[in-house]
Amino acid sequence: MVQGIHCEQLPKDENPDNWKFIYLKILMPDGSWLTDDRSAGIDTIEIRRENKQWFEVHPYLYFTRHGNNQSCSAKIWVEERSWLHIPTGKTKISRDIEIEFSEELGTEAGSWKGGCIGCSYEMLPGETPLQTLRRMEKERSFN
Repeated sequence: MVQGIHCEQLPKDENPDNWKFIYLKILMPDGSWLTDDRSAGIDTIEIRRENKQWFEVHPYLYFTRHGNNQSCSAKIWVEERSWLHIPTGKTKISRDIEIEFSEELGTEAGSWKGGCIGCSYEMLPGETPLQTLRRMEKERSFN
């Protein structure tokens, strides 16, 4: 099973022009990584739309700041992105779970403002996608 990776901390740079996007990869069911390359006809948006990537669905329980509990299903998949920090020449790699909820979550769910229907969460080194989801369940707030 794929696990989180160590990501070297690079300086937080206020100028987005100092960062160059390198790649987006998506985890496939056979454990391989598919790199988004539209010039070669590989579009990860289409892969996700057709549910061809690796994914799992798990129950998700959320407690609002008012103490109400909300439960739904969370579909998770894994993506990896890389950027080049131009001034230093170092690269940053981020591996995250992407989450799609079956229902709105958060204090504003069902209101005109609406709740959260999806998000992402960074995987820690050695952490599985499910462990990341369970950590997010404890840490993340959808106000």
